[in-house]
Amino acid sequence: MDELKLILEEDDYQNKNGLEVKNRGFYEEKISNFEENFTDDENIGKIGNFELCGHFWCTQYSYHENEDNYFEINFQNLDTQIEDKNDLIKFVISFKDSENSTRYKSYISSLCFFKDVNINRSEGYSNFIVKEDYDENIKVLIKNNDIMINIYLCIYESNKDLYNEYFNKFKNQICKNEKYEIQEEIIYEFAVDYWNKNRNLLFSPYFKIENYTW
Repeated sequence: MDELKLILEEDDYQNKNGLEVKNRGFYEEKISNFEENFTDDENIGKIGNFELCGHFWCTQYSYHENEDNYFEINFQNLDTQIEDKNDLIKFVISFKDSENSTRYKSYISSLCFFKDVNINRSEGYSNFIVKEDYDENIKVLIKNNDIMINIYLCIYESNKDLYNEYFNKFKNQICKNEKYEIQEEIIYEFAVDYWNKNRNLLFSPYFKIENYTW
């Protein structure tokens, strides 16, 4: 858990987002017969209805066998009502060797509105992991077809003005000289590990916007 906390706490200490943490929480579950879930009709496994930071969540994981071949991990809020729709969240999902806690692979989400991962509004937040990444960093952690999944969640106090200021600056880089009507707006953010050390060609994770994969 300490390693996952450090990933998000680095943002807090450096005040990268300018946000105050409202709640933090950690959840861990051992998944048995992990890859056997990929052989059923829907290729979907699920960690259902667990409580974290006073809210209810589910996590689904699936392997898509098509021309792209990718692994998907999805995080979704199940609350029927949200007290403050402008609260923001960020989380880390980690896959860990069930027999050796020093071997793990973590994936960090972007900063997003709580409401945008709620079941009443969306299908949740998905991280798409290419086959090569899955084989090299997750598959090797499976022991006797078991694996640990850890989730560390931060909920931030609502700060719609700050988020909109960032969003508008980003949007203006695209829309400044456009004369077309904007039908839908959304922003996607992802973390790049070892940016200064990596000299290879880099690709973003697969992500969904308006039911399209990018």
